[in-house]
Amino acid sequence: MSVDLRVNDPAVWFLAGKYAAWAFFYGLEIFTALRIQEGFFRPARVSAEANRARCLTLLFAFFLLADALGKLAGNYLLFAVLRQAAFLFVCTAFFAGKTWMKLFTAAMLLAVMDFSWNGLEAALSAARLVLFHSRSEMALMLASCLSYLGAAGALRASFRRLKLKMEMFSPRCAKAMLIPVCVLLFLTDVVNFGASRGVSMVSDVNGEAYWDPYLNELFTHLGCMVLAILSITVVLCLADAMNRTMQYEVSEQVHRAKAAHYQALLKERREQGSVGFGIGLWRPSHDRQRPATVHFA
Repeated sequence: MSVDLRVNDPAVWFLAGKYAAWAFFYGLEIFTALRIQEGFFRPARVSAEANRARCLTLLFAFFLLADALGKLAGNYLLFAVLRQAAFLFVCTAFFAGKTWMKLFTAAMLLAVMDFSWNGLEAALSAARLVLFHSRSEMALMLASCLSYLGAAGALRASFRRLKLKMEMFSPRCAKAMLIPVCVLLFLTDVVNFGASRGVSMVSDVNGEAYWDPYLNELFTHLGCMVLAILSITVVLCLADAMNRTMQYEVSEQVHRAKAAHYQALLKERREQGSVGFGIGLWRPSHDRQRPATVHFA
């Protein structure tokens, strides 16, 4: 689509509307992630509203820079990795708390956002191909905006359902859980990079339809959707399992502490009872009955 830089050109208005819609819905998704991060870690040195504005400004600046570098290099993978690194950096640098805990929480937020967006965008694109056989720019923009909106809802619902408590996680657990989350994120980036370079799933048919672009694109979207569903399931189940394990360990420690306290009280009562029984058996000499004295006239 050629764009003439004139005010009355419809392509200019469409491009402006496209970026405005992207900024609004993507900003809504990032705003939701920052609010969840505030639920675990307080903002560093400033108020919550000022910290949100600062984080949003820096994130959009980093994302535009990553997009420009990715387009200059002609590499989607570079843009994706820089975008994710910028989000992890901002959520770690502008919140107070333990570094590994902040990094793990930011990685969880990023994983739920990216996997939800990829899955929803792939599902909407597949539905668009099946129902309308359309590849228009308007349909792509609508699918992308709806995917951002759905990702924000999935982000909020997932963390409300998990009921994670960061104070129950140790830095060792955060380090252990950070590795599989980052691996899944990079795997998703590689898959999206392959799709952007034309490496797609080929439909399992014979004859002339083997290289049918319609079927290949449809199966590619379905493959990306399945990968997103599996990835977000693994991440959420991993966090939920670790959360339940830590809660069980904490409850076991509380029960052991209570049992030790009751045993100490029981031992003290027994010692007090044995001392009281000994005191009852022993009587002073002046309390004992003296023999009667006989007086003769």
